[in-house]
Amino acid sequence: MKKYTGNYTNEATKALKNSDKIICRTADDGTIYLCNGYFLYKMNPLEYAAVAQAATQCEPGNWIIDKDGKRDEQNFDAVKVFTDAVKAADNGGKLERCPLDLDTGKIPARCYYNAEKDFASFYNNKFMAALRSGVTLRSSGPLTAAVAYDDTEAFAMVLPIKPEEKAARAVKA
Repeated sequence: MKKYTGNYTNEATKALKNSDKIICRTADDGTIYLCNGYFLYKMNPLEYAAVAQAATQCEPGNWIIDKDGKRDEQNFDAVKVFTDAVKAADNGGKLERCPLDLDTGKIPARCYYNAEKDFASFYNNKFMAALRSGVTLRSSGPLTAAVAYDDTEAFAMVLPIKPEEKAARAVKA
């Protein structure tokens, strides 16, 4: 059984630990954004302490951890990236989980279908497993981020995996 802390499962810690880089931004309102280049998780301090701190071994702030170690980093505007993704997703439709998983040979992917816009999307299974169950996912296209919402507020975005044509047709069917 998965353990939940706020909007995240214990799989979020694993996703962070297995990342080649982690960028952290703390907004003026205290919201913490964590990004690895493929996902962006928006956390409150309690979620960060329970889910992310074990992986980062750092207090929240404005930094990056990569192969060169930890250093201050101010160039990534996580708030803007997240806000832009939410605006795009709000203009899209709801993603429904397809019971199929796709083995791309590299990355196991979860499959989703957007009936409103008639497209299939694929997202890294481990990044989607980091989100608690029962969330609403929205996206505006097959190559745009899936944005996860609790009841009304967006709390995460995950970038898609480029779909294979045959797999997209199978999900649509």
